[in-house]
Formats: sequence, C-alpha cells, structure tokens
Amino acid sequence: MRRQRSYWHLDGLGRVPTDYDIGTTALLYYPERGFEVATPGAAWYRRYQPGWWQELGGCPTFRDPRETTYTRYTDLQNTQEAFVDGLLRSMQETSYDRALPRGWLTQLDGWLPVLRFPCHALQMLTAYVGQMAPASRVVIACCFQAGDEMRRIQRIAYRMRQLQDVCPEFGSHSKDDWQRSAAWQPLRALIERLLVTYDAGAAFVGSILVLKPMFDRLFMEEFAQLAEENRDLLLGRVFASLGDDCRWHRQWVRALVRAALERSPALLEPVCNDLWSWYGAANEALKLLEPLWTSETRPWAAVQDDLRADCMGFWASAGLIPEGTS
Repeated sequence: MRRQRSYWHLDGLGRVPTDYDIGTTALLYYPERGFEVATPGAAWYRRYQPGWWQELGGCPTFRDPRETTYTRYTDLQNTQEAFVDGLLRSMQETSYDRALPRGWLTQLDGWLPVLRFPCHALQMLTAYVGQMAPASRVVIACCFQAGDEMRRIQRIAYRMRQLQDVCPEFGSHSKDDWQRSAAWQPLRALIERLLVTYDAGAAFVGSILVLKPMFDRLFMEEFAQLAEENRDLLLGRVFASLGDDCRWHRQWVRALVRAALERSPALLEPVCNDLWSWYGAANEALKLLEPLWTSETRPWAAVQDDLRADCMGFWASAGLIPEGTS
C-alpha cells in the first residue's frame, strides 16, 4: 500500500508543495458541493455567479505570479509601510509643507482629498469580486488587493490631515466636490453603476479590467508626476509606493485572464464584449477630469493618449486584444 506523502489534493503536483500551494489550493467547498445551509446568500450566488465567470474566476490553473500568502503579504507590506512612514514623518517633522507653493496646495485641494471616495469604491468592488470568485486563489488575490486599496485610502486621508496643519480648510469640501462638482460626476456615476453591477463577471471586467487600471495609471503615475512638477517630490514618492501595489494587481489579473483563455479560448468573446461596453464610459469619465490637470509642460491630450495606450497594452498582455491595438 502506497503511503500518502502529501495533501490529497496536491498529490498530483509531482513535487513537494510550497507554502503557496498549501495555503491557496481548493479551499472552497461550495462550488462542487453546494452550501451546507440554505440561506438567501446561496440564492445570490446561484443568480449572480454563473455564466462565463465560472470558467474565468474559477480557473484551476491560475497561480498568482507573486505567490502571495498572508506571511509574504505582511512581509512585503511591512517594508512598503516603513518606507511611506518615513516619507510622511519627514513631511511632518520639517518645514516641508510650509515650503510648498500656495498655488499647488490650492490645486491639490481639488483632487487629493476627493480620491478617498473612488478609492473606497474600488476597495468595495474588489471585495465583491473576491466574494463571488469560485476559486480560492482568486478569492485570496482579491482579498490582498482589497487590503492594498484600504492602505491607499488611509495614506491619502493621513496626508490630507497633515496638510490641514498648514491649510485648516484643506479637504473640507471634498465630499461636496465628489457629489456635485461637474468634473467628478461622470466618474461617480460610473462607480455607482459598478457598485450595483451584481453579475460577478461584469463586475470583474468593469472594475478590475477597465476602470481600475486606467484610474491607477492616471493618479498613481500621471498625477504623481504633476506633484513632482510642483516641487511636491515626497507626495510623488508616496504615490510611487502605492503604485507598486497597483502593478501587482495588474500582474495577477493578467495571469488569471491568460490562464483562463488558454484553458477556454471561447471566453474571449464574452469578456471582450463586456470590456468594450465598459471602456467607453470609463474613458469619458476620466477624460472629463481635465479641469483638475494644471501642468504647464504636459498637455491633457498627451495624458489621455498615454492612458489609452497603457490600457490597450495591459489588455494585449492579457491576451484580450491584438498587440499594437490603439
């Protein structure tokens, strides 16, 4: 009789399982067995989880390229947080904020505090996609991504509070701006539409494949460069650290989509149909943020061109559109 030398569900690996293998494989029982107790939640899953999302979100060959476990995640983020803590401490313990140009503080007041609201929505959307994922590795990746989104919200809020020491009214009208300012309304409308998109596949495409990568590129890179142009170098570095999180988000999503398409090529059509249906609204919403852009060296049209090219490059790298599509 052969003695079992590994976990039963990892026996086919043909090698010693890693911590990632052990901690992320086959953790969900309900996709095959159903829920043990009949609750309204079970009806929700039956209604909003089926369709092509079962194959994509439940892809059994997906592996997070970073092989993120809880231990690895906390080690990585401990390093990131120590770096950002040092930047924020440097701002607080020196005359950094008082030396910032007054015009820049006025510009910053128009967008930095408002970011708390769309970033919180992205956290909620990621959590929902993770909740509705039928494979444990996708659930776990979404869980860590939602944690990164909370980190981003906290850092933005902390920076807003720091700036209130030199500008007491900084951010005081941010909620009103988010709810009423013309520049923000198309983005708010899109986000509110996504928040009530209960079909899990459509929510994944609209939020994680379309809006989030465009939003991340615009604020974590383009607006970070705008901060540096206005002598706010440390804010640019804070955003660069947050941007590191966003790059991993792209990496795992790209790996998931590619693995699913390799396994089920027929997924390409329904995913791309949703992709293009969300893209128009997202592109228009971000384009109308132009009043917030005040660069003297980089025109808004160039930002928009790069945003589109970056988005298309991301989709092409995931196998969703041909290389070179513009």
